[in-house]
Amino acid sequence: MRINTSPALTWNWLKINYSDNDIKTSDNEAFIINNPEGITVSSTGIDSLNDGSAVGKEFVSFISDKKESIPLVTVGESYATQSPVIIRNTDFIGSKSGIIKFKLLKNSVLNVVIIVDSEHEDTYMTSHISFDVSEGASLNITELIYSKEGQTIYADISINEDTKAKVNVKKVVMGDGKVYDGLLSDMKGDKSSIDINAAYSIRNNGVYDFNYIADQKGKKTESNLTLNGVLFDKAQKSFKGTIDFKRGSKGSVGAENEDVLLINDDIINKTLPVILCTEEDVSGTHGATIGEINDEILLYMQSRGIDKENIQKILSNARIESVLDRIAFDDIREYGLKKLYGEEYSEE
Repeated sequence: MRINTSPALTWNWLKINYSDNDIKTSDNEAFIINNPEGITVSSTGIDSLNDGSAVGKEFVSFISDKKESIPLVTVGESYATQSPVIIRNTDFIGSKSGIIKFKLLKNSVLNVVIIVDSEHEDTYMTSHISFDVSEGASLNITELIYSKEGQTIYADISINEDTKAKVNVKKVVMGDGKVYDGLLSDMKGDKSSIDINAAYSIRNNGVYDFNYIADQKGKKTESNLTLNGVLFDKAQKSFKGTIDFKRGSKGSVGAENEDVLLINDDIINKTLPVILCTEEDVSGTHGATIGEINDEILLYMQSRGIDKENIQKILSNARIESVLDRIAFDDIREYGLKKLYGEEYSEE
């Protein structure tokens, strides 16, 4: 199956336009959802999934084929959640699949935490999470994905934004498994916005494939993506980032920037930043910085008695920690820091 396809294709020999993967699904439910006060969890028909997908509509159709209904999480009008809705797929074994739909009614506020983390090898997960963000509503997503060698994870998020909807995303991806990641924001409403701060650290023979699409359709919409990553050993990473100013998006702005630190010569790193435009009076910027540790920084830190291995660790961990520090919930931030530093972590 073809997944994570860029809306604008480039030369095929670059092997970045898409990924061709054998996808499998499962009847085993992937997620456990908590139910904080003020949140209604019910079910809805699978036909309610009429949104797009960065991983791909064929992917969503395939993993939903055996499902008659899916969980529907609703936040009432003008209601602001105090505690986050936490979606967990932790310590899972074998193959699991999950689809969830969220609906934020007018002027509501929702915090969502998504954690994918298992110590078991040979595990496989497919997921699609859909958000409808109504007029004036605010959605804050924290997503932590940890993969191990032998694991394959497909994580797809689609967001539909109405007028003055606001979305904030904090995302961390770490490990040496295979992660195929998609995020699509469909900004239909005027003055809707999305701001994403993301970081990744991929080791050994790990694979990270991230497809990000900002479809800016309404007037005066705003999108921003800041992506910082580090690649070790023989890791492979493919990032496709597309800002698409559709007709009618007059006065909109969009920006995306990626900074990649390479720790080894055997790494495969691919970056495809794209800006598409069919509207006048818009502003879009994109950039990518790719390289090794600066010699001046290396020499300075070595002169302070820090060896090269620890310099690499300090600089790479700083990229992940810059996102973790933005997490509002202490227990979730601590969880992320413990995963980052392991036995070296201290809460003091």
